[in-house]
Amino acid sequence: MSRGEELALRFREAYAPVLAFVEAADDQTWSTFVPAEQATVAAVMNHVAQSMRYNGAILKAFRLGDAPLQLTQQMIDSFNQAEKAVAIESARNDVLEAMRTGVDRVAASLEATPDAAFTSQTPIEVGDHVAKDLEQWTVEITTPHGAGHLESCRSALG
Repeated sequence: MSRGEELALRFREAYAPVLAFVEAADDQTWSTFVPAEQATVAAVMNHVAQSMRYNGAILKAFRLGDAPLQLTQQMIDSFNQAEKAVAIESARNDVLEAMRTGVDRVAASLEATPDAAFTSQTPIEVGDHVAKDLEQWTVEITTPHGAGHLESCRSALG
């Protein structure tokens, strides 16, 4: 099994509980305000779904030998504020479909990434975090991203 295939499996496994949460969410859950996120569950889960596009762009850059997009904390904060404004009550089915599609695409992209790309010493800045290479970015930033937001949502629900 290639390193990309191993990481894709871990990525899918990490997002399974996030997808299950969105699938099971009723209207009350979906509209619950999450104090730690300063947003509703709908907006938080929409954020997780939309982040898959960024994940895909990073992986594509590595596959093509291009420099990955570097995101400063200011860029992330600005994007998140704009996203929250339009995603307050995102339709659950739309978010679920975007998240499913995103997880599938990112996993497929991980699988297609050559092993050497994961250890090339190309740093990736994501806010206050800087991964030394693609493997660290995948393991420490991208894969646990959804679980962190899921925990915030679950805490708000009691």
